[in-house]
Amino acid sequence: MIRRYLVLLSMAVILSAGMSVASAREEIRYELTSESWFGVVCELCYCPDSIAELSGTFLLRETGEEGGFQTFDVLEVQWRTRGGTQAAVTGSGTFRQWGTSGRQQQLELDLSVGDEELHVTSGPVEAEMELPRIAIQVETSLKPTCRDRIFFLSAQPKPTD
Repeated sequence: MIRRYLVLLSMAVILSAGMSVASAREEIRYELTSESWFGVVCELCYCPDSIAELSGTFLLRETGEEGGFQTFDVLEVQWRTRGGTQAAVTGSGTFRQWGTSGRQQQLELDLSVGDEELHVTSGPVEAEMELPRIAIQVETSLKPTCRDRIFFLSAQPKPTD
């Protein structure tokens, strides 16, 4: 009887330890690099209406794995456009990567740019860099149209203070 109790107790400890490990998610604060920009661009002729530098930070929180995808929440987007039109950019979304070395990725964000609400996506694309660095373009439409809102994001983990 005591042996059965000890076995059950040890199994409960092992299971609870596994649950705490599984619920621990990595969070990384990212910082946009100087290559990042926001623009209103005609995708038909590649003529920019306006291009502005983009700076700021966001939080990337690992949420697990789903169907071969490594998934992340994108939280606390705090960006600012500089030059030309100046606006605050806030929002959140999801980032997914897959493949043996994370060579495919997809970013979707719901953003507020000043008073304008935007849903932007990259669609599934080849990764230009491997995590922890990110370089990806997101836009309001994946079809060539006139006057798409486009963000090119180049980001890396922010050094801790």
